[in-house]
Amino acid sequence: TDIQNAVTQNVVALLASSNNRMSSVIDACRSDVPKYTLGTLASGGCIDTIAAIQTGLLPIWGTEVCERKRALWRRLTRSPDLGDTFQVRWDDKPRPNVIWSGQPCMDYSLSGSRQGAQGDTGWMFQEQTEVLLRVHPDIFVLEMVANAVNINHGAEVNYVIDRMSSQYKMYHEVLRVSDYGDSSNRERLFIV
Repeated sequence: TDIQNAVTQNVVALLASSNNRMSSVIDACRSDVPKYTLGTLASGGCIDTIAAIQTGLLPIWGTEVCERKRALWRRLTRSPDLGDTFQVRWDDKPRPNVIWSGQPCMDYSLSGSRQGAQGDTGWMFQEQTEVLLRVHPDIFVLEMVANAVNINHGAEVNYVIDRMSSQYKMYHEVLRVSDYGDSSNRERLFIV
């Protein structure tokens, strides 16, 4: 929860700041000072990554399928984007201290298909456990739309928690992100 608070508060502060602030984020990625490292699955628009950088994490790789978002990742972090999370050969990739993942949520959303793992991208939420267990970071943060706990009676969420609890002490909670400084009033499921 402390990581989530710090990350959310830093995202809000960063979004409200100027381009000069963005330059400091990019400079932080280029620093030679040793830091805890970050890998990001499904990097998207890099908001989580910007917050992670502001909390002192050093991105070492990310994954994303959208070419524009991959270019944004590379420009911001100066680290490689490995492409599709589920096509990467993980055995020769560096092990980060932290993995942050925000897999697509449309199949779990109230405004989406509500098909969960049977939807077009919903399978990725469960399948990411294979990547996490193979890479085995010290900690991971999974973010998903809050409604995931209601889809298929929570079967996919329970699968992820059960699968990862063999190797990690698990915490999960639905949080209203505005309570942590986000300007939206959304609820999100966090699994740590």
